[in-house]
Amino acid sequence: MGTERSLFDLALVNPNLCEGLVVIDTNISVKAYIDFVVLLLRISKNREDFVRLSTIDPSGTLSYEELCVNKINEIRAVTLESDLPPDIKQYYLKNLDAFGHLYFKVRGNDGSWDGSGGDWRRNEERFLHYYKDDDLFKQLERYAKSGNIIAVVGNAQDLQFLNGRNIEILDISNVPDYSILKLNTESNPRIISTRVDESLSSYHSCIYGPMTRQNIEEVDGLLPIYSSLRSKEWPGAPGILVGAVPRDIPWCYSVPLLDSLRKYKEQYLVKLDGRWFDCKGTHLSCWMYDFPQSEIKDLPSRCEHIPILVKNLVENWRMRSDIYLRFSEVPGWKEAFRAKKALGDPEFMEKFGDITV
Repeated sequence: MGTERSLFDLALVNPNLCEGLVVIDTNISVKAYIDFVVLLLRISKNREDFVRLSTIDPSGTLSYEELCVNKINEIRAVTLESDLPPDIKQYYLKNLDAFGHLYFKVRGNDGSWDGSGGDWRRNEERFLHYYKDDDLFKQLERYAKSGNIIAVVGNAQDLQFLNGRNIEILDISNVPDYSILKLNTESNPRIISTRVDESLSSYHSCIYGPMTRQNIEEVDGLLPIYSSLRSKEWPGAPGILVGAVPRDIPWCYSVPLLDSLRKYKEQYLVKLDGRWFDCKGTHLSCWMYDFPQSEIKDLPSRCEHIPILVKNLVENWRMRSDIYLRFSEVPGWKEAFRAKKALGDPEFMEKFGDITV
């Protein structure tokens, strides 16, 4: 659950290596949710008290709205009696109704308390249940009560407001599903991204870099090339880099991302008639089937990076033999074919061992 993810991170860190947590999101509701959780952590006497304050009892005849109002009023009373600094207490009291209704709406999915709602606590396998574990809870409680959990509304790309502090870990959640982050930071954090499907979450990480201006400009130049390759097939950020970047590298500006884009371009991308083309796998096979035989001889004059194309034409030997062999007219193909044959791959030899070019 995105609103709780950062708290999961913080509950598991080594407290000797982490000063605190900053949650950044463009959605003001995320800040409201985190601020409300921090309030509950600060005013609770212990883990059991936190569970009591953060849970609505659905028994009885009261409506969801009435239950929510009653719980918020209970929290208000505890907040008034707390030893929070006056300005902090006033901030929470001023926003308590809005924050509380949002929190319980998300937790209860508009009051579906029968087990079919959206409360992350009902999923016993996929989330970190810090409210059940004294050690995890106490760690979050310590950070909250010392004022070291803050949430801000902003763009996760622009981290300049944290310059002067060392950002060790940057969890960008599933942002790469819809955007490729260009970070603005003096730090060199480990970047973590998460991909979630119906059954599991997978985590990927890399060290940011740091990125020089030249690195950033190079990525700026490469991304439009990748975007042009698959914009029809894979709209949006995920499609731009599918296949080109290893799954363990988060899709945000970083030295590992740049290295991957460079490597893939050098190995598989060619420019044909002014348009970039991906020579890897099925993309090349489809192109080879459709390319007119009468135009094969003209490929060297129409294609930049012809050695890359030749290499991948020869490596794509599992396709239909007649289509594969007609590209032998491309300069350099025969030499590459003979070199491939000399390797003695059993499957290749079974198919083309008797062919002499």
